[in-house]
Amino acid sequence: MSVREPDAGACARALRRQEDAHRARTERLMYGLIDVLDSFDRLLAAPAAGQEPDGGPGPGVGAIARQLERAVREEGLEPLGRVGEAADPLTHHVVDVRPVRGAPDGTGIGAGAGARPPDADGEPPGSAERAGPAAETVVEVVRRGYRFHGRLLRPASVVIAVDGGTEPGAREP
Repeated sequence: MSVREPDAGACARALRRQEDAHRARTERLMYGLIDVLDSFDRLLAAPAAGQEPDGGPGPGVGAIARQLERAVREEGLEPLGRVGEAADPLTHHVVDVRPVRGAPDGTGIGAGAGARPPDADGEPPGSAERAGPAAETVVEVVRRGYRFHGRLLRPASVVIAVDGGTEPGAREP
């Protein structure tokens, strides 16, 4: 009697199951790390406890946050939501709107409730741009969203600019 070689189809299915299980474990890890990144964002945006005498968190906190973000980016985690980009219903969850019209300086918006930590390019994700934003553009990132290897884990919670100084759907007299 000869020993049968394993069925090629069965081996491929077993390998696919193993890859799917590994991807699911990695995705669960990324969800946990997203919570850690959110905590860093909140800490750096509103320093209160554990702050330096000058009023801000210690310089090491920002360095650790950047190090963690760099590490998860290298593994495929992509942050979503940037001030100035066009609102995209596939990656943004609009939590508020701000009218563009009516500000004497032409901006129509303020800087938001609090400063946010800089993103990878050094720009504060929650700050408003000084030039007047176009309608349907992100003016504040309330909470960053994330994509992992092309799969949306969480949309970014954003505030967008709207035309006309009224809420969408409202009619002017």
